[in-house]
Amino acid sequence: MGSVGSGIAAASSGESQTDLAVALGVSQAQVSRRQSGTAVWSLADCEAVAAHYGIDVAYLIIWSYCWAMSSQRIGRVSAKASRG
Repeated sequence: MGSVGSGIAAASSGESQTDLAVALGVSQAQVSRRQSGTAVWSLADCEAVAAHYGIDVAYLIIWSYCWAMSSQRIGRVSAKASRG
């Protein structure tokens, strides 16, 4: 997952992709591709998501980056632990 996509996926926990798509004026498939990292979120997309959740776009991007970094770190630690 791309860092913004993973952050937006986490931020939208409890909300369906369809609900988010309606709020953003895009299809559910477009939201799915963006959240999975197969398509990129434009700055306009990020601004729309931030407005939807009532947060500043800078906060969304920074939070998304931190979410992605912590997820990568957890993945590396888990891989090391499983190798023993």
